[in-house]
Order: sequence, then C-alpha cells, then structure tokens
Amino acid sequence: MPLIVAGVAALVAALYFYGTTQIFVSPFADPAGPRAYPYLLVALMLVGVVVLSLEHLKARRETATAPRAESAIRWSPLLPVSAWTLVYILVFEWLGYPLATAIYLIVLMTVFNPGKHRTNLAVSLSFAVISYVLLAVLLGAQLPAGHVVEALTNHFRG
Repeated sequence: MPLIVAGVAALVAALYFYGTTQIFVSPFADPAGPRAYPYLLVALMLVGVVVLSLEHLKARRETATAPRAESAIRWSPLLPVSAWTLVYILVFEWLGYPLATAIYLIVLMTVFNPGKHRTNLAVSLSFAVISYVLLAVLLGAQLPAGHVVEALTNHFRG
C-alpha cells in the first residue's frame, strides 16, 4: 500500500510539474518568477515519495527477517482522520484559517502524540499563527478570517 501511495504521489507531482511549466512567465518578472514556489512543491513532493519508498522497503526487509507473529487486527486511522479533515473543510470558512487550523491540528496531534498536551498545543497554535502571518500578511494570500473572528471584532468595536 505505501508503494501505491508513493506512486500516486509521484504521478501527482508529475502532473503538477507539467502544470507549472504551463505558467506564463513575463520577461519582466522577478528572478524567482511565478514558477519558483510550484517547483519547490514538486521537489518536496518527490522527496516525500523517495522517503516513503525507502521506509517501506526498509520495513519490508526488517519484517522478512523478524519471526512471524500471530496476525493481529491493526486499527487504521484513515477513516477518523478523513472524517476530521472533512469537518475541517466544512468549518474552514466559518471559523477562519487560524482558528480552524489550530483546532484541527490540536485534535490530530492529540491522537497521534498522546500525553504531550503542552507540546501539541504549542506546536498547533504556533503553526496556525505563523502560517497565517506568512501566507496572509507577508504573501498577501486571501485566507478567511472567519465569522467567529468578525463577530468578536464587531462586538468589541461596539
């Protein structure tokens, strides 16, 4: 299964690379140009493909040499994570990027990193705030502030 995921990710990276090559670049564009960020994403995606493939091959080699245990049922987090991601998408505009992202990450990190509540909270809040500042403030991306933030702002303005 991990090799299938890696193959699909490689295909997505190839399609994204092709799409990036179709972006028009003005002769007067800055040196990085509009293709720099998409090329970076393609490179990072391909690094992820290589890492995932190597980890899978290493794990396969280790399990081949390890003694076989009784088959145990393994709980897969795929369905709960997918459901939680769907909830995140549905409330994203209403709550806004910073709040929705912070809550989403806090829950996921609590599930995957149990017992480390302070660390999970610090990382989730830091990521939400720093990524919002980077994307919305520095890069000018249009991210929703959310109806909750707007209501609080209007309430305190008076």
